[in-house]
Amino acid sequence: CVRVLKPGGWFELSDCDAHLYTKGQLGTILNTYFAQQLKKRNFSAFVGNHLEFFLQNTGKVQKVQKKEQELTVPNLNVFGNGMGDIACKMFAQVGINSGIELGVLKESDAEKITVDFMREAHERRAYFKFFRVIAEKV
Repeated sequence: CVRVLKPGGWFELSDCDAHLYTKGQLGTILNTYFAQQLKKRNFSAFVGNHLEFFLQNTGKVQKVQKKEQELTVPNLNVFGNGMGDIACKMFAQVGINSGIELGVLKESDAEKITVDFMREAHERRAYFKFFRVIAEKV
């Protein structure tokens, strides 16, 4: 996601890692399946680590500032449309679909796996890292 803050001046680039931190057993399994899907498509699960480096190497920006924030997995009972909620839904869905594609998970179990994963992740205070990089055009 790129957002221009001021024409010809500052802009913001932000992204969320596709890696769940402090996960439990089910989260670890889904994380593995998710990472395999990303790797097959030549994507990194740790995109946030590369944003600042990418911008600095373009030679088109200066004053690169990077901020990191944690998007915690929400309580299943108050699941909404925040960034943490969306990241978690995406992570669970891709991880489950990958497991189904690999033949290790059944499609009929997808809903139960999602609920169990969300409960486990919330109890363990699992989180995704969200990165925001702000830079000034040279």
